[in-house]
Amino acid sequence: MAFFVVATGLVIADNPTGDSTSTESSEVTKEKLQAIENEIEALRNEALRLSAQEDSIVTMLAQFDLQYQMKSHEIELLELKQEKTEGDIHTLEQNFNKLNDDLQQQKAYLTNRLVEAYKQGQLNYLKLLLRVNSAADLIRSYQYITFLAKDDNRKVLSYRNSMNQLDETRMRLQQENRNLAALKQDLEQAHAELLHSRQEKLKLLAAVQEQREMHLSALSDLSRAASQLQSFFSNVPEDSAPAVTTASLIRYKGLLDWPVHGRIIRDFGIYRHPRFGTTTVNNGIEIAADEGADVHAVFEGRVVFSEWFKGYGECIILSHSDGFYTLYAHNSELLVKQGDAVQRGQTIAHVGSTGSLNGATLYFEIRKKDQPLNPSDWLRRSLAALNQ
Repeated sequence: MAFFVVATGLVIADNPTGDSTSTESSEVTKEKLQAIENEIEALRNEALRLSAQEDSIVTMLAQFDLQYQMKSHEIELLELKQEKTEGDIHTLEQNFNKLNDDLQQQKAYLTNRLVEAYKQGQLNYLKLLLRVNSAADLIRSYQYITFLAKDDNRKVLSYRNSMNQLDETRMRLQQENRNLAALKQDLEQAHAELLHSRQEKLKLLAAVQEQREMHLSALSDLSRAASQLQSFFSNVPEDSAPAVTTASLIRYKGLLDWPVHGRIIRDFGIYRHPRFGTTTVNNGIEIAADEGADVHAVFEGRVVFSEWFKGYGECIILSHSDGFYTLYAHNSELLVKQGDAVQRGQTIAHVGSTGSLNGATLYFEIRKKDQPLNPSDWLRRSLAALNQ
């Protein structure tokens, strides 16, 4: 009696293993892709809004910063898509190999069946019926022959289906490889545009530092931005964002931890430019720090502002008890949103250079209502902290 192999077709699915972890990972990737696309759209709308404003140093800096952020997000998006495509290719290759193995098994079986049928001749089924000696054996032989015929037809049909699935998988694999090549090309272009945006911003900053006219124009823009910020504090309702506790900030004067590790490059109060002799008044301090470093809330409070502020870049303002506020500007990334409660020491942002004329820095203010206070009087007065 011949040995029969039951052939099973392989159905290609997004999750062929049935692994729930793989499905969850796919859902997380989709959520990340959607979140990044939403962020890019928001930045694009902001860029359109800025393009409609008057030309100024601050506006140009903001546009460069927004372009840089958009390209950074686009790169992140492309990298996620590339990772997903590479995963799809890996799955398709596994499916292709499994299909091919199954197809070879089916082919070997059908080949053996054809060889056997050829050896027995075209009348092999009839010969089998003529060998029976009773009606019961005749019925069993007939049933057996019928089964063989149907099984052979199923095997042939399964073989054809497997061939079709193999061809479909091969085409999908070719398409995904083309997609991957296109993504790599787009990623290379995005990196080039990101570098160009950074270089253009550096050229503008260099001009501000070297040309008196550009310097004065930038100071004028920053003065208007400071006035807008002053107006913001003057118009914040006292009960718009109550502090999360009743602890008073006044009790911690001189004891607050620094918002970031770095060194002060612009102190509170009057500042005279060493080259151009211009005088400005700083309502806070500017701390040079590593790009991407963690920015910490100096005291518990609630977020009353967390978005772009002209002249200050990505900015967070926290409301504390007794009418106190702290401000954290020039960030590269904001980690809290308006209305969030934050704890003392919580990481709320990452250091950046958005809106800054001095590279990667954190601009930090402390205010009592709309009155700026010297942060150095409130932060820990350790020499180590000042020189970190």
